[in-house]
This record gives sequence, structure tokens and C-alpha cells, in this order.
Amino acid sequence: MAETMKAVVKVEPAFGAVMEERPLPQIAPDQVLVKVRATSICGTDVHIYKWDEWSANRIGAHNLPQTLGHEVAGEVVEVGAHVKRIKVGDNISAETHIYDPGDLQALLCQLHIGERMKILGVDCDGAFAEYFAVPESVCWINDPGIAPEHATVQEPLGNATYAVLGEDNDVAGKSMVLIGDGPISLFAVGVARLCGVTDIILVGKYDFNMEIGRKMGADLLLYANRDEDRVAAIRERTGGYGADIVLDMAGSPQALDEGFQ
Repeated sequence: MAETMKAVVKVEPAFGAVMEERPLPQIAPDQVLVKVRATSICGTDVHIYKWDEWSANRIGAHNLPQTLGHEVAGEVVEVGAHVKRIKVGDNISAETHIYDPGDLQALLCQLHIGERMKILGVDCDGAFAEYFAVPESVCWINDPGIAPEHATVQEPLGNATYAVLGEDNDVAGKSMVLIGDGPISLFAVGVARLCGVTDIILVGKYDFNMEIGRKMGADLLLYANRDEDRVAAIRERTGGYGADIVLDMAGSPQALDEGFQ
């Protein structure tokens, strides 16, 4: 195996990134080395590429250079001495929240919000490369029949699934409003439809995205950038009570305000 590889790297705190030769990752005893088969682009990658205020505060110039990317699928080509579950030849996707098993949140099974949790491609080198290293604990083994370009979006799909099902999975037969029409929200529409949510209302801005939401199973489309009373429309549709479940998938002040209403 070669000692270097091609990688997409953020080299300076400014707009852009470069493809360059980087050393092949050396795996720790609990890690595996993965040959990348497919990656997909997250909004986080765009933030880092542009190097906006979030990137400057979260990553910081002092941590550059750093390889981008965290939505990924690939084949395991090497395993560390302490690895037990994953073997060479496995096709995996990576859960990008690399948890510390000693965190209180991890001990309570909230593995994605630990104090020392790291995100692949944000807090350490990522997967926009020919190879990347990741702990065995966050590898998800895929059936070899799943195409890599589908397996790579399991990370955002997992995000959507967790958002829809919550802690108790009690969603069947209920109404749900999803505020935001980005990729994870659109995944969530499909998950909600599959899991038995009976009335799915999608609030968004962009015709192209909203049409995808309709195809994924949304029963009603409402536009956040048009002059309509979305809260009143939803209350009328639900007998005056409002939706059983509301998911804020936008993170804007408007979304939070309307969501609570």
C-alpha cells in the first residue's frame, strides 16, 4: 500500500480547499483503515469550505490543515490490534459522532452529545480522501448489495430517523410538522411516512425541495417565505389542537417561534 494518498484539505482560514497528497493515516489499536468508495457533501462541509463564522469558532485556524468530509462509505482494508467486531473486507458507513465512552452522556446512551465527542471531518481529519481512519465503535456494517452512493447517505438518514422517532418511537397514527426543506428534513418526511405518521405537513421555501418532499410522502406543503398564516392553517387542519409532533429542521428564529405555536 502506498504511503500517501489524495485528500481534499482545508489548508488555510479562507474560502476554498485544495486536493493534495497527504500521508496515509496510521490507525490506533481501536481503529480501522477504510478505503473510500463514495462520499456525499453535507452543509457542514460547505460551511468549512466557505470558512464562515461557525467554522472559525468550531475548528479554528490553529487546527488547519485538516481533511474535510464525514458522510462516507467504504471498504475496511486494515484493523487495529484491539478491533473485534469489524474485519478486513467489510463494507461500512461511518457514524460521524465519535463518542468518548467515559462521557456521562455516553454512559446514558446519548452517544452523539458527549462532552468529549468528536465529529469526523470537523474535530479531526475526515473522509474526503482515498483512505480514512475511524474507531471500530462508530462503524456500521453494510450489506455488500447496497451501492456505495446509497450507503454514504446513511449518516444524514440516521439523523432524520432519530429526529422522527425520538426516544420512544411513538409516532404512528399522529400528525407531524417538519419545518425546513433541506436534505435531512426531506429524509425525515420519508421516514415519517414509513413509520405510520398519518398527517405530514412540510414547511419550506424552495419549490424544487418541496416537490421532493411531496414525492417522499408529505400530505400538505406550506411555504415559510409566503404571506400565509401557517400556524392557523395547521390548527384548522388538526381540529384546533395543533400538530402532535413538530420537528424544527431549520434552526431559524422563525422556525422555533412557529414550532412552539
